[in-house]
Amino acid sequence: KFDLTPYTDRHTFVYDQVLDEKLGNREVYQRCCQPLIDTLFSRGNATCFAYGQTGSGKTHTMLGRDNEPGLYACAAKDVFARCKSTNAEVYASFYEIYGRKLFDLLNDRAKLVAREDAKKEIVICGLSEHPVSTVEDLFNIINSGSASRAAGTTSANADSSRSHAVLQMEVREKGNGKTIGRI
Repeated sequence: KFDLTPYTDRHTFVYDQVLDEKLGNREVYQRCCQPLIDTLFSRGNATCFAYGQTGSGKTHTMLGRDNEPGLYACAAKDVFARCKSTNAEVYASFYEIYGRKLFDLLNDRAKLVAREDAKKEIVICGLSEHPVSTVEDLFNIINSGSASRAAGTTSANADSSRSHAVLQMEVREKGNGKTIGRI
């Protein structure tokens, strides 16, 4: 097992941006997330994290609606466009953190374990990976996995998740499968 104490002790956090409710999802994406796509294709790892109280709009920002795509759709569109020009492919994984445990949302909620490898990188052991090549493919995975998430009722939201969901897209070189980057 991996000791998370160094990551959970007191930290000082710096915000890249503080945005108000008047901004649409596309502008939020352009200001905060679009630069991360360059990191992804420069053999880096990037994270886009939505934080806020129940009912504050995290789901809307990440998933969007028919008339306003969310950050997942905006990022996926850019990632798939870059993959076409760089001969790369994308694999998606979707898991949840619930009660200090990890569960694969795309594999019958199979229990997962986080471990540190020889390179001092955290690896989620047993996590399933699924090839995706379109925004629609990605949303099929999100919808399938979301149906398995732990949920409950709160005073602010009748169908509030009781867990943290992590969607991961890994871009790999076609042919040899070498990782280009993750978001």
